[in-house]
Amino acid sequence: MATTSIPNLNLPESLQAQLLTTENLPALVLAHHRATFHANVANGTARYFVFPYSLLGSTIVPIIYLTIPHKNRPWLYQARWAVAAVMVALSVDLMTNGTSSANVVVSYSTGLVACWGLIWGLTILLVLDPQFEAARVMKRRRRKNLEKVGGGRNGAGNNECQGKEVAIDESVALLQDEYEHYWQYYPSEGTFMERLGWVLDLTVALRGVGWNFAPSTVPHPQQPPPRSSADSEYPPVNLSSTPVTSRIGTIRHRTYLSFTLNRLANIAIGLLIIDLCTLIARRDPYFALGPNYPPSTLPPFLASLPPQTLSLLRSLTSFIALLAGLNFYLCLYQLLSCLLFTCVFPKSWSSSYCANELWQYPEPFGPFVLNVLDGGIAGFWGGFWHQTFRIGFVAPVTYLDKQGYLSGMSKQGKQILGMASAFTLSASIHAAGAYTSIPDTTQISAPFLFFGGSFLGIMLEQLVPRFFSRQVERMPRWLRRMANLIFVALWLHITGKSTFLDDMSGAGLFLFEPIPFSPLRWLGVMDSGLKGDGNWWRWDGEYLLRWVPGREGRWWEAGFRL
Repeated sequence: MATTSIPNLNLPESLQAQLLTTENLPALVLAHHRATFHANVANGTARYFVFPYSLLGSTIVPIIYLTIPHKNRPWLYQARWAVAAVMVALSVDLMTNGTSSANVVVSYSTGLVACWGLIWGLTILLVLDPQFEAARVMKRRRRKNLEKVGGGRNGAGNNECQGKEVAIDESVALLQDEYEHYWQYYPSEGTFMERLGWVLDLTVALRGVGWNFAPSTVPHPQQPPPRSSADSEYPPVNLSSTPVTSRIGTIRHRTYLSFTLNRLANIAIGLLIIDLCTLIARRDPYFALGPNYPPSTLPPFLASLPPQTLSLLRSLTSFIALLAGLNFYLCLYQLLSCLLFTCVFPKSWSSSYCANELWQYPEPFGPFVLNVLDGGIAGFWGGFWHQTFRIGFVAPVTYLDKQGYLSGMSKQGKQILGMASAFTLSASIHAAGAYTSIPDTTQISAPFLFFGGSFLGIMLEQLVPRFFSRQVERMPRWLRRMANLIFVALWLHITGKSTFLDDMSGAGLFLFEPIPFSPLRWLGVMDSGLKGDGNWWRWDGEYLLRWVPGREGRWWEAGFRL
């Protein structure tokens, strides 16, 4: 019996035949991906992504380097370029030596971690210049007369108490009688553990919240004055200057109750949406095989839809699933970080660090109406979508500007250059993810086509007011917003469906179970209709950490793998 060829999987004929007859196509495809990877590991052409070795180039090397004070060691400061070269070499090796995982999302994330880790590590090392310029917000007990301690271990300088701070939220109000906030620069005279803690905090400060390099997209206090080379003071923080809403509409909560209820609501709603989208996706072979699925595997209710309608529904399902998944995990992270910090870590940490203070946790996403309906594609990417990687994405332009190479460029020119940098680097990390995925037919050009399309769309948006300014001004607000919504939705669909989304589905990302259990299956409300897919517990052994020894006695490659 002849079988339909499925080029994006390169399956043996026996398995291709099974795809046409199986009652659970997603499970069969996932099993094939896993078997392929484990076979590659066995024959030496693939490696597991393991902790901590796989983070050596992007994270561990720069952390070790930055824990060594180099403010008074010019030769060590210049060595940062050699450190950067080592980071690049190790990250490229990670992406090209077959490192991946039998977990489809971890296999994709291997490239993301290597590429983004390199971008962020180089940003910290070369752009932020942390030992000279970076400072974080810390707190200390109030004292009427601080003794001169010369900026030593406790981080306090020769500074008089500034009086009570303005309580910008409940977390600050609870502490303002006993504590005050101050800017802590790199503690070059502190102990190794103090320097390590400072560097680790810097490494995870992706959004810049609580640091003096925080962007305008998040509410943050007024930045301290530039630090002179002879200054050992630790200036107080003007927390009262922290706005409730940022430039793009991102808000911070002022009470623990509102923060907790908001995050719990986002987590609960996200849980249901993720489960619903996962169940919908499992009925469509597109989300298992990508665009090259055999037509006979399409369920009748989907096969009856016009092709363009089906394509739009797939884009909508994917967008909702990605948005709900990202928001779910970011909200869960914020809730656990804020409320469990004082329960898990020593009391001495909670009296110094600000991880349990509300102003540290602005909303993960910006408001949809302000940014998308009023801002179009530029507002979608620059305000609505999560800004977790913003600092790193514009770092090349920041560096060029700091070095004076852009001194003659206009503000608008710098903004366009920053936008081009952000889209290029965003495409790069997703292309790296495609490269490390298990299927060997993913297209690394797909993310560049998608994000390049977004750049072009923003350029087109900028031209409309120039040529049709009078007509646009006469349009009622609701009509402008409707036009923006339609344009954004159609543009992202047209530029992303046949490139980025097709590549992600072909990489098997939608075979991943984002949550360990299915509430809709458990409640008996809905199931996928596939044989053997009714179990409400979704995670198996490939979702758990496992210890693996180093290959051929290479103990440094031993670690925990996913």
